[in-house]
Amino acid sequence: KFSSKLALTLILFFILIIAFLPWTQTITVTGQLSAYTPFERPQDIEAQITGRIKKWHIFQGVRVRQGDLILELDDYDPNFMSPDLLVLLEQRRVALTETRKAALARAAQLDKRIGEMQNIVKAAVPSAQARVVEAENKVREAYQKVEASKIAVTTAELNVDRHKQLAEQGLVSQRELEVAIQSAIASKADLTGAQANLKAAEQGMKALSFGRDQVNAEVLQRLLDAEAARDASIAEAAKAADQLADVALRMSNAEQRRSASRILAPMDGTVVKMMQAGAGETVRQGDKIVRLSPTSADKAIEMTADGLDAPLLNVGRKVRILF
Repeated sequence: KFSSKLALTLILFFILIIAFLPWTQTITVTGQLSAYTPFERPQDIEAQITGRIKKWHIFQGVRVRQGDLILELDDYDPNFMSPDLLVLLEQRRVALTETRKAALARAAQLDKRIGEMQNIVKAAVPSAQARVVEAENKVREAYQKVEASKIAVTTAELNVDRHKQLAEQGLVSQRELEVAIQSAIASKADLTGAQANLKAAEQGMKALSFGRDQVNAEVLQRLLDAEAARDASIAEAAKAADQLADVALRMSNAEQRRSASRILAPMDGTVVKMMQAGAGETVRQGDKIVRLSPTSADKAIEMTADGLDAPLLNVGRKVRILF
């Protein structure tokens, strides 16, 4: 009799527990953490250059902040390997700048000297018509070269714009873009030289029109020498400007590659996956280095459940996720 009462009491107690305690069911699913907004979903960080791994600065599972150093690479491109490359390029830039300034200063001094000589030459009249005609032909030829150089510059600039668009689309390499830029710079230098030659030809024609038969030969020769020296100075300045542009381009490329060799975290987040490579191993441009899950309060889960468990998953039902 006592046993029957005890059994009845336990049954009633069990029924009360079932009636008043929350009922929890557990199912197993597969999936991954994600986010509602695309920019807060896990993102892969790729290598911008080909290089050798120098040092890892993070481990899988650690949290990083935006700007934290993730990986250092040694660039083994032969054009950028030298550790003193930027220093040497800076020294060359300074030297070319001084060379250009000196050439322009010489041209200015020669211009003043030529002006004084021309005042003397203007007293003589008139020069041989045949020489004047010859000078006019040289001017015409120089003018045609200037026009041709202008067309070449326009074509080269259009080629650079086209290569920039193709580079943004990934259809041409950075090297091809650099070659197009250098070609445009060279075309501009050719135009400057052609304009200098045109100016020299025009000045020569003016000098001949004064009448060389009545001009002191020594003064005239000094004038021509000064004009030639001035034109040479202008050409030297144009060449230095061309070389300065090339140095500036190389410095910019070197700085960009140095920056690309230090891979930084683009956002706050957690490192969820690392490339299986250690110090001394080579990574290629475009290789996925790490996968970063951004820090976000707007979390979402993409999961797949068994069909038999589908009745337990209803819209609006609260669930607890255990990993």
